[in-house]
Amino acid sequence: MNPPKKLKILLLIWTIYLVLSLIIPIVLVFEFMKDAIFGSLTNGLVVLYAIIFIVVFALQIAFIKHLRKLWKGTTSNDLFLRVMAGLQLLSFPFGTALGVGTYIILHDIEVRTYLNHGVAPMTKEKLLADIEELKHGNSR
Repeated sequence: MNPPKKLKILLLIWTIYLVLSLIIPIVLVFEFMKDAIFGSLTNGLVVLYAIIFIVVFALQIAFIKHLRKLWKGTTSNDLFLRVMAGLQLLSFPFGTALGVGTYIILHDIEVRTYLNHGVAPMTKEKLLADIEELKHGNSR
C-alpha cells in the first residue's frame, strides 16, 4: 500500500524543513565561536549553545529516520510525528504552520487508514450503521 499523496507532501515538507533547520544552527555555532574567539561572548554561552544544538540535532536525525520508515510503510507509529508537530507549534511562524498542517493531515481519513495498515478508522456514520445493524440483527 503506497502512502497517500497528502502524507507524501507532508513528509517532503518536513524533510526540507528539518534539513534547513540543521544547516542554520551549524552556521550560528560557527558565528558564535568566531565571536567568542574575538572576545565578544563568553565561552560558557558557546558551550551551552553547542549542547542545545547537539540535543536538537540528535532529535532531528531520529525524526528524519522515522519519516523514512513512515514513507516506506515499515511503521505506522505516528506518535513521534505528533510530538514533533506539537513541539514545532512553539517555533513561530514556520514551525507553527507546519505543526498545524501536520495535525490536519494526520486527521484525514485516507492518511489514518494508511497509518492503520488499511483498516479504516471508526467514524460516527460507521458507528451508527453498526449499531443499527446490531439492533436489527438482534430483533429477528
